Amino acid sequence: MKESGLTWNEATFAECIQNPRAKVVGTRMIYAGLKDEKRIADLLAYLKQFDAAGKKAD
Repeated sequence: MKESGLTWNEATFAECIQNPRAKVVGTRMIYAGLKDEKRIADLLAYLKQFDAAGKKAD
């Protein structure tokens, strides 16, 4: 993932979480992907609660 050359933002994350192996060629991550758009949006909303250090924002 670090060497993917991707700029990680919401759109890139959403594409990757749907189909990791298609988005990051050569990844060894074993994850089939999350196909449901609502669940992806929910996951993004959950992640936005935390700052870069992993602490929950107020």
